Amino acid sequence: ILISMQRVPEPELMDEAGQVLAYAQADFAASDAAMVERLGQLCGDDPGTALLDLGCGPGNISLLLAARWPAAKVLGIDGGAADAGGGARALGGSAAGAGGAAEL
Repeated sequence: ILISMQRVPEPELMDEAGQVLAYAQADFAASDAAMVERLGQLCGDDPGTALLDLGCGPGNISLLLAARWPAAKVLGIDGGAADAGGGARALGGSAAGAGGAAEL
């Protein structure tokens, strides 16, 4: 199942640790949960066996995807390796992963 969602890319990558930390500490819980809920609605709550989170930042949505659909493999990719690192640590290498675009 391929679902296209319109996205406006951010003009810059967060390569500095302070930027990444500030973003990771911001409260996006409501909008992140709404995005995952909408994805569930669009795919009939069956997203398939692999989910790709492009521009995953610190991996907060990747973590929600992995929690909602534990049988699916979740891959979060971000242009800045520092961004995706937090998600990779939180996912712990089980059935999911995260990384910077240059590393992958």
